[in-house]
Amino acid sequence: MGSVCLNYPCELYTLNMSDSFGDGWDWAEFTIAVPGFWSFSTSLTSGVSGSADFFAGVLGCTNPLACNFDPLATCDNGGCVLQDFVTLTMTDSFGDGWNGASYEIYDASGSLVAVGTQTGGASETNQFCLSAGCYSISVSAGTFPSEIGWTLTSSDGTISGGAPVSGLAFTVGAPFGCTDITACNYDSAACVDDGSCCYNNCLYLYQEDSFGDGWNGAQFTVYDYSGAEVLSATLESSGGSFGFDLLCLPTGCYTYEVTGGLFPSEVTWALVGAQDGVQSGGANVSGSFVAGNPTFGCTDPSASNYNPAANCNNGSCTYSCTGDFDYNGVVNVADLLLLISAFGCTSSCGVFDIAANGVVNTGDLLVFVSVFGVICP
Repeated sequence: MGSVCLNYPCELYTLNMSDSFGDGWDWAEFTIAVPGFWSFSTSLTSGVSGSADFFAGVLGCTNPLACNFDPLATCDNGGCVLQDFVTLTMTDSFGDGWNGASYEIYDASGSLVAVGTQTGGASETNQFCLSAGCYSISVSAGTFPSEIGWTLTSSDGTISGGAPVSGLAFTVGAPFGCTDITACNYDSAACVDDGSCCYNNCLYLYQEDSFGDGWNGAQFTVYDYSGAEVLSATLESSGGSFGFDLLCLPTGCYTYEVTGGLFPSEVTWALVGAQDGVQSGGANVSGSFVAGNPTFGCTDPSASNYNPAANCNNGSCTYSCTGDFDYNGVVNVADLLLLISAFGCTSSCGVFDIAANGVVNTGDLLVFVSVFGVICP
């Protein structure tokens, strides 16, 4: 018997064993231990030599935030489960357990992930780890269902009930997304609909990087007709060579800009689903596309022919100023003739009442003369 100091307790050690006669250790055994904490034992069962590997510590999950945290572990085994604790508290009003009743928990695919019962007494608690998703719990009746109660708590809240109950739904990690299978952005992993379902104007942006390390900072940015940014996408380094994004856009006209990042020559992309066909290219480019069937017109509220129903600007905006009655951008003789034609108006004089006095008279004529020849901005 002796002692040894291991400076790196969580490293893998190798014990080399030998037997001079060549028939193993004949029931002899090697044991190394910290009494009351951990131990490792092995033997050379046969032959001249052999080896055995061991960690000088207790293997397990050392992350206290993990579901399977082991407070006795001194060496992390890489198996920490960072999922959601679910706690099921079971009660029995008579105090003798569930008398044959049991609970079963199923995931969204219908697979059984947990099962148990209250073995005795007035209450009992079970805890288990579940990954984010959609689940259901069923509780059978047993012999005395009226005595049974239970409460299940996850990160998304609490549900409770009695017995029997079948297929009561609950969620863990609240996977939000589109739950309508008919939508182009249907998310099979979602069980809480977030209102994002897209049925029209589903565009697909395919990204590629020739080197396979993502776009290195390059961005594909989309703007609406007003110049407001709608979305920005990139190919992350974890995505490697290929990536994909779904663009669910309101009907309208859009522009895009693709920056270069660190290695612009590696960047390529394709935009599929726009009204004007497939567009593709590389880095440091810009362009435009149309989603759906928009209304074309002047979208500038400051223009004289602004169309509030338009969601695609067709370049038709015109801008008038005081006295420009024909909206041609200049105050001239043609506008004077229109003012004279309205001269004497005493009600509902519209744009011709430029003096804002309720009538068209010499006051309006004097204002007109003061702006005659002005070119509108």
